[in-house]
Amino acid sequence: MSFKASQTQQRELEIKKLQRTVDKATDDCMKVGGQEAARCNLNQTKAKLKDFFLLEEVASSRAYQQQVYEESQQTGKYLAWTNRIKHERQTIHQIQDPKTSVFITHEKDIARVFMSHYSRIYETNYVVSPDQIDQYYKPIMLPKMPLNVLNDITQTMTPSEIKGAIQKMPSAKAYVGDGFPTEFYKIFCRGACTIPNGFM
Repeated sequence: MSFKASQTQQRELEIKKLQRTVDKATDDCMKVGGQEAARCNLNQTKAKLKDFFLLEEVASSRAYQQQVYEESQQTGKYLAWTNRIKHERQTIHQIQDPKTSVFITHEKDIARVFMSHYSRIYETNYVVSPDQIDQYYKPIMLPKMPLNVLNDITQTMTPSEIKGAIQKMPSAKAYVGDGFPTEFYKIFCRGACTIPNGFM
C-alpha cells in the first residue's frame, strides 16, 4: 500500500466517524429529554467537521503534489522525499501556552498562541521619555576628537589646496566615475572653495 493510499483511507475513516457523530447528535436532538445538551453537542460536532474539511482542502493539495512526485520517475521520487522531509521540519506539532503552561496540538490554537505572543511583544504601549534617554547615555564615555584633527576638519578650504590636489592628479581625470575632472576645478576654483566653506 502506498503512502497516498494509506492517507486516503485514514481520511475516509475520520470523515465516516465524524458523520456518525453528527447523525447520533441529530437523533439525540429529536428526543424529548436533554435537547439542550444534544443541541450543544451537535453544534460542537458541526464546528469540528467544518475545521476538518478546511484542513482537508490544504491536505488534499499537498497530498496531490506528493502523489505526482511519487508516481513519477527517479527525480520525482527524490522530490517527494525532500517534500515530505521539508513538510515535517516546517510543521510545529505542539506548543506550550505561556499563560496556562498547557501543551496545545491543534493548528488553529497554535496559530492563536503565536499571534497573541508576538502582538504582545510588538505593542507600542511603552513610551520612552527624554530623561530616560539621558540616563542611558550619561554613563557612556564617547571618544573625543583630537584638537589638531578638529582644526583640520573645521578650517576653510583655500584655492591653494585645490591647486595642490590638481597637481597630485597625474592623469588629470577623476578617480571615480561620478567625479569631476581637473578642468572643472581649474575653471570653478573660487566657487569650489566658497560652496563647501558655506556648509562649515
